[in-house]
Amino acid sequence: MDQNQNYTQLLSCQLKGHSLETVTVEALASRGLAQLRITGLPDTWLRDSRDKIQALAAHLESWNSLNRILIHILPADEIKNGAHLELALALACLIVLNKDAWTEQRLLELKNYCFIGHLSLEGKILSTPLIEEIYSSANLQIVGPNEYSSLKELWDDLRIEGYPRTQKISKKERSAPVEVFDPVPFFGRVRERQLLALAAITKAPVLLMGNPGLGKSKLARWAYSLIPLQRKVREEDPFREIPFIAPHNRSHLWEFLGAQKGNQSQIGIFSRAHNGILVLDEFAELNRDVREILRTILDHKKVQNFARGRMNHYSADFWLIATTNPCPCGNSQPLGINKCCCPQHVIDLYSRRISGPLFDRFGIKVFLSAQNVTRESLFGLPIDPQDWDLNLLAPFQKVDFVPCKNALRRHFPQLTERSLFLKAQLAEVYSKLTRFQIESTETLLFIKDLVEEEETLLMRRPNYRNF
Repeated sequence: MDQNQNYTQLLSCQLKGHSLETVTVEALASRGLAQLRITGLPDTWLRDSRDKIQALAAHLESWNSLNRILIHILPADEIKNGAHLELALALACLIVLNKDAWTEQRLLELKNYCFIGHLSLEGKILSTPLIEEIYSSANLQIVGPNEYSSLKELWDDLRIEGYPRTQKISKKERSAPVEVFDPVPFFGRVRERQLLALAAITKAPVLLMGNPGLGKSKLARWAYSLIPLQRKVREEDPFREIPFIAPHNRSHLWEFLGAQKGNQSQIGIFSRAHNGILVLDEFAELNRDVREILRTILDHKKVQNFARGRMNHYSADFWLIATTNPCPCGNSQPLGINKCCCPQHVIDLYSRRISGPLFDRFGIKVFLSAQNVTRESLFGLPIDPQDWDLNLLAPFQKVDFVPCKNALRRHFPQLTERSLFLKAQLAEVYSKLTRFQIESTETLLFIKDLVEEEETLLMRRPNYRNF
């Protein structure tokens, strides 16, 4: 475009799932009746903000009766949603109204910044939950409510200095890392807590089954206190907050996968739990489609849906902890005294709600009962997971589990490849923490106990090929 024309470009951004998309705001001033027009599929919020943006711009720069501004937002085939785009639109109007004061070099430098902010009628730059989410997930030079309190303050800096105050979010100063504490201390169940700690390090899905009132749900929520172990071993960002999602067991399928409203996508529970913990209480009571679609999500670590003529992918790499009763009354026992009042065919139907392929994707499966509440801790490990020497573990992403998997295959040929891989991860971590060899008696007994408990848990024959 001709440099003499009153045209400019600014950058903003919006979230699509967990990914950040760049949005380009183009502004062109021409002769005509005084008005502001916005194109490029703005949502209802932005269309309603048109008069407010025009009034704020006219307050800071002269907008005479023959100035007509057209704003176009790219990409043109995506709906632009959210009030956080108002700041970029207002700045684009101000620049084209005062284009003579801006050189091409200064305009090019502005493209290094991403402007986000919701504007009040006073000209204050306000934050929204979406803006806070962008700040936490972006690694861009953001200019918004964290840097400026008002549009006038930002505009004065741009006119005088030629650039705004900003800093990269990845280097944003904070007083201390985000600390995670156990809100409700959990006592007892030493072995189960140790198994949960091993699963936290490997992010292996966990299934807790047992009678009502024995602490399955409380144990699952206690697992949030294990996040520091997971962060240290996986070398994760200590400043990032960890999502903890525990939806109701009657939630609908669309709540888990996300919804599509027109051209606008809203992520669901699976994606919101990305890089966090997802606790599914009363797992057997969940919608069957929700349970079975977990098979694909646990394998691929993402949610896929087809909309707007293309396949959309949303990250969903979470640590899954599921809890369930063994039968409708909850008192069924795989062994020992059985106080269950359910007919056998009802118990069989209830247990089949967790299908074989889904059952196989849980790395640790534990049955909690009143008889095993005082089971001994895992041999060679300190009782409290906070006392484990994590320096013995190499960064988890750099560990090669293939040799361990091949070693376990010789001792447990009945296991599927998926189950072998999950057990290999647990065996590798256990052997490193206890300084035992992979094929030592202690490590093999640890894996054998897990396998035998799985076979007893759903009263299945020890033939995993039937899965």
